[in-house]
Amino acid sequence: MPSRKITPKRLYRLRIEARSLSEDIEKGMQAALVEAWASGFWEKNEAMFRVPPVDTFLAHAMLALQEHSMIHVSEAIREERLEQGIGLAAPAELDLHRDAATHPKTSRWRAPGRQAFYDEARRFFDNRAAILWEIQRRINALLEDAGEPPYTIEVTREVATTLREILVATTHAASHRRLPTVAQLQKSMAEMLPLYLKALEGFPSGRVPRRN
Repeated sequence: MPSRKITPKRLYRLRIEARSLSEDIEKGMQAALVEAWASGFWEKNEAMFRVPPVDTFLAHAMLALQEHSMIHVSEAIREERLEQGIGLAAPAELDLHRDAATHPKTSRWRAPGRQAFYDEARRFFDNRAAILWEIQRRINALLEDAGEPPYTIEVTREVATTLREILVATTHAASHRRLPTVAQLQKSMAEMLPLYLKALEGFPSGRVPRRN
């Protein structure tokens, strides 16, 4: 049961906006999960690799997909605010990452907050997935408040296939027979997902402690 009354018109708007935003968020989150799993596997099995898994075309595509999600979600929420839609508030860092992604060569910013973001190189060090998941949690809170089911992240076979292609591209040929199958990767990623999401919840702004 909804915890508060909601008009049919507002409920319809909530369903449409939540679905659209969640689909964009899921793509970025899936890409981030691939990146996280590959990095973790590399750290434990470095001898198997010719190059780190971040040094591949597909890995760069995963990064681009995360930035794509940040841009789309930021713009969608901005439009939603202008139209006085579902009342979704996003972390301030979302717009900072959108601006950094859409103006990658800009080094001088008028707004002090944006300049500090650039000077601290947060575009490269922040965890984008943490910001995206924080937004998804806020969307889910609105849905649950209206008696609607929440959205989560699905680990599809396509996602697992992408991960395996990254591993094949970066490991020594002699190591390929030791790599998990697509089915094994899909199962492993699905098992990792709840722990991964829980860890992200500790950094809703995306700002994580830097390693020395």
